[in-house]
Amino acid sequence: MLLTLQICSKTGSKVLTLKLQEICINSSYNNMESNDAQEKFLKTQMILAVIPTFVTQLFAFYRIRKLTYGIIIEVIIFFVDLVLQMNISWPFGVMIVLPISVLIPVYFVRKWTLEFNKTPSMF
Repeated sequence: MLLTLQICSKTGSKVLTLKLQEICINSSYNNMESNDAQEKFLKTQMILAVIPTFVTQLFAFYRIRKLTYGIIIEVIIFFVDLVLQMNISWPFGVMIVLPISVLIPVYFVRKWTLEFNKTPSMF
């Protein structure tokens, strides 16, 4: 941060105050840009998590560095879905299984994406 002090008979210390305000405006503008990027990242993650396929949901977990947890969640969901569909007839089993296979990954992807956005970047 570069801070200069100019003493002028007309403005006095207001020159220094003006420069500090200018720096604050620029830093808040950068924060706004990062918030927009985080919101865009969250929207992309939600789209990937809502699609009911293992590949897109695992890709969403991979992007937030939670792939192992994502694999564990997907395997558990797969076996729960399998048991439910074997015990409940076709149309009703699918109506129960589909929300389970979508909403649980969406919950965890959203939760972990918000945590991922709060942590400082490693790169």
